[in-house]
Amino acid sequence: MDIRMTPFDQVLSCLARGKSFLLQGGAGSGKTETLKKLLDHISKNMPDKRVACITHTNLAADEIKMRAGDLHTISTIHSFMNGIVKTFRLDLHKVIHEIFLLPEFTRGEALDDEKEYKKREHARYKRAYEKYAEKAYFILRTKEEKVLGKPVYDRDPAAANKVLNDKIKYLNSHILKHIEGVPAHKVSYNETVFNSLRDLSFGHDGLIKLAVSLLVKRAKLRKILSDKYDYIFVDEYQDTSPDVVRAFLNYVAIDQNIIFGFFGDSMQGIYEEGVGDVESYVQSGALEKIEKEDNYRCSEQVVRLINNLRNDGLKQNVALRVFDGGLLETLVERQGKVKLVYAICEEKPNQQSSREAKDLYVEKLYKLIERAQGFDNYKMLMLTNKAVALEAGFGRLYEIFNSRFGQSTNENLEKVLTTCHFDDLYELYQDVSSRRHSNVIRTVKKSGFVLDSVRQKDELLAAFKQVFELNCSGHKAILESFQLKLIKSSESYERFIKRRDHFIEQMNGDARYTDFKKLYISGIDSCSKLNKSGFDIDDYEFGDLERDVKRDLFYTEFFGEKITLGEVFNYYDYLSEKTNFITMHKTKGSGIRNVLVVVDEFFWRDYKFTNIFSAGPVSAENQKIMYVACSRAIENLTCVRLMGEEEASSIGDYFDEVEVVKLD
Repeated sequence: MDIRMTPFDQVLSCLARGKSFLLQGGAGSGKTETLKKLLDHISKNMPDKRVACITHTNLAADEIKMRAGDLHTISTIHSFMNGIVKTFRLDLHKVIHEIFLLPEFTRGEALDDEKEYKKREHARYKRAYEKYAEKAYFILRTKEEKVLGKPVYDRDPAAANKVLNDKIKYLNSHILKHIEGVPAHKVSYNETVFNSLRDLSFGHDGLIKLAVSLLVKRAKLRKILSDKYDYIFVDEYQDTSPDVVRAFLNYVAIDQNIIFGFFGDSMQGIYEEGVGDVESYVQSGALEKIEKEDNYRCSEQVVRLINNLRNDGLKQNVALRVFDGGLLETLVERQGKVKLVYAICEEKPNQQSSREAKDLYVEKLYKLIERAQGFDNYKMLMLTNKAVALEAGFGRLYEIFNSRFGQSTNENLEKVLTTCHFDDLYELYQDVSSRRHSNVIRTVKKSGFVLDSVRQKDELLAAFKQVFELNCSGHKAILESFQLKLIKSSESYERFIKRRDHFIEQMNGDARYTDFKKLYISGIDSCSKLNKSGFDIDDYEFGDLERDVKRDLFYTEFFGEKITLGEVFNYYDYLSEKTNFITMHKTKGSGIRNVLVVVDEFFWRDYKFTNIFSAGPVSAENQKIMYVACSRAIENLTCVRLMGEEEASSIGDYFDEVEVVKLD
């Protein structure tokens, strides 16, 4: 490729040659602007070409539509996929079992360490059994016995697995029978995050799975797609399901004349569900890679830092913007400051450390943060932790989940709140507060609220006043919302509640558990303490019973009066970046003038930021999350870290200024 060609010219060259391409550009590189420019170019110069543009949010779709108009199909991935498959009801009916059937349990590959292997296999078996038991209770109304403990399972794993698989086969036969009894025309996309076996509808993830299945299996569907579009462009490709990318490039592109264009950045692929990168398709020749090295967002100093964080060889350059009226930005206007503030701390607690040790460490870290706050109007990016939760107003909510889920707190906090429809209620609250009347009407009508008269409008306003009492119990507000038909309950919610009720009923009937719980809550909360008190127990049984107690207490507190609706909404405000604290968990966004990044793991097992600013080894996942955080800084960036002497001695030349703070 001619090195004098701009990335945009290279894209046009790919279209002319019938070659699918990847436009790879870092944060602030103007990838989406290039996409808009491309759509505009096709409209004016290639009016006979039909284009589909796939985004990941409605906001992104609307933004592109403002520039491109209505000449092209611009929609979210879910709207696009639904548009492809929604008329194929008979085909959907034949594959919909794929989202409902449980897979049979198979033994994992052996490890050299037999003890570790047995531990891992029992944990896998336990998860599979509990998933089966939950589904069996919901579908068959059968109450299964508690999962086998590890000592019992280890005596004959093959027999235990066979019993489980026989149960799964029986359950699956009932699921298939139910599906066969529902007419194909009933199959539909319900536009929620949940699949529903009862009415044979599928949610967002189910839609993706079924659409991919049909694209792979039905050549006719691929032909229809080809007849409809010449080009399909995917924005933020790194967040796209790998199965969607596979279906597009290994099936549609192979036997149809569609050119695919992927716009994005592998370094911003921080979502587990996303493909991350498509380098294998570049290597195979399925895609031609085009690198966009511009950075229109960050100061020269920030660009220099984030280039050091990239692991794909792409180096960004400061690109000067052209303002309205043709005025060109100067390099002087793109200056800023990048600073590291650190203190030495050799003893760093981990997840298993005492609460006192963790609290002392966090106190020391916050002293360092106070010393580092040199810019006005800054946003602080860090991993979600107890201290941030308290500051942002959802401390009790976070503590309840942290006590139950530990390392997987953040994942389960979002998942459980979604299952209980708090995200739906928050969205409705935002629409009501912002007077987005069309959104409000659409939501409540979809939930069954009849709105045909002035009286019913008054009833709706009264319902909002009743439900949106922020000091009241959060779950009470959810139940009232169902009753008043403001939001609609899902099968996932019903399964969650039935699972809770079954568990509590089971535990209340277990005398040994009841005795253990009383002792545990009283402070006799370790295996050694229990044995000394006369309660004979081994490590395995202690682990099982302790998990049961934590689950029991979680249900009591989460569904009780402690968690208010206001606190749950504070959590969603935090996720929506409406506070000065921004989570680094799975978060990307627009530029922020002044950013303070707290480079600390906060005891999370999945993160390790050692060597992030040096030449030592660091995982790609940790590099990516730090790249995404630091690249949000428009002008000034301050990084804060507690580190040991060894790490401090190997800090690379990343920062203009390094300040060492001595903490008492």
